[in-house]
Amino acid sequence: MITPQDAAKENDRIHADELAAAEKAVDRALAQSFSTGRPVTIAGSTIKLDYHLRKKLIERYERAGWEVKHHSDQRDGDYYEFSARPTGGIAYLDR
Repeated sequence: MITPQDAAKENDRIHADELAAAEKAVDRALAQSFSTGRPVTIAGSTIKLDYHLRKKLIERYERAGWEVKHHSDQRDGDYYEFSARPTGGIAYLDR
């Protein structure tokens, strides 16, 4: 019989594993499709997480310098758009 404390620990472990697997899939998709100045589109099926874990995953990528937009499309399926956020430095034009 599982105790409430054991259930909570197991739940945390399962969620951590799910989050790590989704992050690995997103990292792979970003690395394969990255092009400076262009967003990377990732199918919603790549990020198979419930709402709260998906939100946590997106927050991690935003902290890492990505702008993440979720697009809901009932016909073609949901997808995410990842864009590299500008570094905030001053851009100098060649003269």
